[in-house]
Amino acid sequence: MDAGSIYFLWLTIAIIAFIVAWRKTECGPAMMVGCAVAILAPTWVQLRFLELPLSVRWTFIAIAMLVFSVVHFRKLWAPLVLTDLLVAGMVVAHITSEFFHDGFSFLVPIRAYCEWAVPYVAGRYAMMNHRHFALIGSAFALVGLIVGLAATFESLTGINFWEAIFIDAGDEVKRPVGKRFGLFFRAHGPFQHPIFLGIVMLLIAPWSAMTLAISKSRWEATLGILGLIGSVMGVMASVSRGPFWQC
Repeated sequence: MDAGSIYFLWLTIAIIAFIVAWRKTECGPAMMVGCAVAILAPTWVQLRFLELPLSVRWTFIAIAMLVFSVVHFRKLWAPLVLTDLLVAGMVVAHITSEFFHDGFSFLVPIRAYCEWAVPYVAGRYAMMNHRHFALIGSAFALVGLIVGLAATFESLTGINFWEAIFIDAGDEVKRPVGKRFGLFFRAHGPFQHPIFLGIVMLLIAPWSAMTLAISKSRWEATLGILGLIGSVMGVMASVSRGPFWQC
């Protein structure tokens, strides 16, 4: 498959997950389910728009936020909180830094807004109702289990699942050569560096723990446990000291 086909395949899968979850819950939490599914898309497959690299995850979030803005327009004007101001400060800092080092470009504010504000705003509105946390956590736990298993296989064999099934990453991935400490290959999963794999697995782990803590069924509890195991496996498979010690 060519890169464009893979890109739109994963984008379609994420949108389908969003629609299916929306039928069971609200638009905001359904966005997070779609975001969880989009984590499975290989990050080295991107489209470029006005010189901006667009990943599957960001494109999905942008589409889902557009839908949310139309359906729940009034919620966009919810009272500001401290984290809103902090994210706004990060956007301003990004723009200031880029202008200071590289000079003026009209793409810089767009990029800063896309990289910091859009994902944050999507998460903000998705987390406004705690009644849907179990569904969101279950989605992330399942993704953590899948990535953890694939990463463990890669660490043992050196074969990346996403490259073997979809498309070779080529020079897009900073690929460590050989086994680390003479024991295991450093897995990178659907990401572009083993450290990124370890960090994302660390971020998924709390979702799995929450799913286990608030589970109301054996299925949710089992998924929470498996998600935690998968996250730990993913961190270990990255063979990265930073994520390992954080774990």
